[in-house]
Amino acid sequence: MRHCHIQKGNIEKVQVSDKLLKPLTEVKYLNADNVSRYRCIMRIFYENNEKLNYWLYQEDGYEKMKKDSYWSEYTIEQCQQDLASLVEWKNLNTMQDTKKVASIEEFKNKKYRYQISEYSVQIERLVLRLENLLVEGASLEPTLLERIRRNVEKFSKMVEEEQADVNAWWNDLNSDFVRLNQNYQDYIRDLNSVRAEEMMHTKEFMVFKDRLIEYLRSFIKGLQRNVGVIEEYLRLLDEKTKKQVFEKVTAYQFAIPRIDIELSKKQIEENVIGRFESIYNWFVATDGHENEAAKLFDATNEIIRRITRYAAELSEKNSLGANRKEEYKKVAELFMKCEDVDEAHKMAAMVFGIERPVHISGDYDRVTDSMNQGVYEEEPICIELKPRIRAYRMKTKRSSIVESTEKKMEIRKKMLQQQKEEMNRIRLLEKDGVIEFSELPVIEPRIREILLKWISDAMESVDFSSRTDDGRTYQLEKTSGGETCVVHCEDGNFTMPKVPLNIIAEWQSIECIDHEIYIVENPSVFAAICRDKSCMCMNGQPRLASILILDLLAKSNVKIYYSGDFDPEGLLIAQKLRQYYKGDFFYWHMEIEDYRNGISKEVISDKRKKILDRIKDEELLPVANLMKEYGVAGYQENILDKFKEIKCTQV
Repeated sequence: MRHCHIQKGNIEKVQVSDKLLKPLTEVKYLNADNVSRYRCIMRIFYENNEKLNYWLYQEDGYEKMKKDSYWSEYTIEQCQQDLASLVEWKNLNTMQDTKKVASIEEFKNKKYRYQISEYSVQIERLVLRLENLLVEGASLEPTLLERIRRNVEKFSKMVEEEQADVNAWWNDLNSDFVRLNQNYQDYIRDLNSVRAEEMMHTKEFMVFKDRLIEYLRSFIKGLQRNVGVIEEYLRLLDEKTKKQVFEKVTAYQFAIPRIDIELSKKQIEENVIGRFESIYNWFVATDGHENEAAKLFDATNEIIRRITRYAAELSEKNSLGANRKEEYKKVAELFMKCEDVDEAHKMAAMVFGIERPVHISGDYDRVTDSMNQGVYEEEPICIELKPRIRAYRMKTKRSSIVESTEKKMEIRKKMLQQQKEEMNRIRLLEKDGVIEFSELPVIEPRIREILLKWISDAMESVDFSSRTDDGRTYQLEKTSGGETCVVHCEDGNFTMPKVPLNIIAEWQSIECIDHEIYIVENPSVFAAICRDKSCMCMNGQPRLASILILDLLAKSNVKIYYSGDFDPEGLLIAQKLRQYYKGDFFYWHMEIEDYRNGISKEVISDKRKKILDRIKDEELLPVANLMKEYGVAGYQENILDKFKEIKCTQV
């Protein structure tokens, strides 16, 4: 076997083997002389193979060909030659049939049965798919994104699952990702094709324009709901978890018996890691490069804008441009119905506007806008009409170029000043770097316009973040409660989703009382202790805003005292936070005595107990071992009195 190892930079190695170099004679029938005959014969064998009728005689194939009038002149000799060629190219397998032999002469003539080869079955399936490619078409399926999100959320859980279950999960994730990637590429390509461009300029396009836009917007909503969550989960995956999952997938796929295929464990592992990196790079932006999800979002929005623009142009053409042919035909019919010349004159006066005044639209200054005064009571104005012919050119006075730099600078200065004043007014609405729309006072229309633009820009981003005009970064807090709030404005009120807007990029540090902060997992505990000390609530798994605050706390040399629930997930969160924090980190009320006092009736399943095996922290390990022994969870609410011993205040 020949091997060629190539590696340059980050390019993976390529192996060249004899299988890769040898020609595929099985595809010759697709492009040989008499290709129409060969393809029809192969299609007959393929369709019979799908019906589990594996063997056909020469006469069977010949009769099926003759049933179509196109092959009325097809002979049995031609059929024999075609079958011999297909056998030579390894498209058909042969077997001599000796059961129906009646004489030595028939035995010598060798009556054969024919069967389509496995290679040819796969080739025909590919050809059928290519034939129906345009018929089937591509699509944008939001359900694929939801399925990918659910599977990505299961990534950490796969550490405790059996190899077979992990491999099935892995295949589902990759299958959905491949479908999503291929479908969106095909669909976007179709919408950007020349044929689609021509169709968008036709009147027929107006019929399903709204359906297409609604379909694309539905997909965009799916992107907004799922991509940010997927990205966050992928970012938070630690290398140890990924390694354990990859090892299980590799081990299972390596154990599969394969005939005539040589795959090493290293090759399978490289394939698994490469597929994960493709998924990761699709959803997560790296090295300052935009991810594919964001590119798809922009491409879809651009298509919607283009469709809307074309629809507006068509609508304008329909309103302004009349069908002159039909109009003249109608006028001619009216004149033909006239009984005499006088009636025809009256018809001409009515049609061509002799008896009606000419209305000239324009923006002219009126003395008053009072509805009680008609235009006939106002002073007449003089309107200069210009010929609409090519030969006419209006005379213009030559003048020197006017320097307008100072005027432009003045306008720019006024705009910057106005922008600064608007940003100052918005800063007054911020409370600790957060704009709560439900708590806003009565705001002016311009401020409402700016805030709504911020929300719109953030919604179009994968991570729900954007930048203000003065360079600050902000982020919408993702909520799923469906709550709404009323924003009061000078010109009216409007109802909107209750989505806090966090301006966090401007924060440089966080000041805490005594340079320490007490962090709890549950909101109820936080509400009970938030008084005289700095305090913060994680509310389960830490979100992006929480991670950013942790970074600022570490930068500010703040000591953290953390307390979480006594369940496998709570201990794992506590351990990860301690590993992540770049400063002094202490566990608070997370000892064995606290666990015993906080025990609940909730039984921990065997599956969840496996999470406790990942607890390696020496301070948490005694609690984890006791939790395995007792088999029940404990919660912070059950030891609320202990937390009340310290008085805290919100950070």
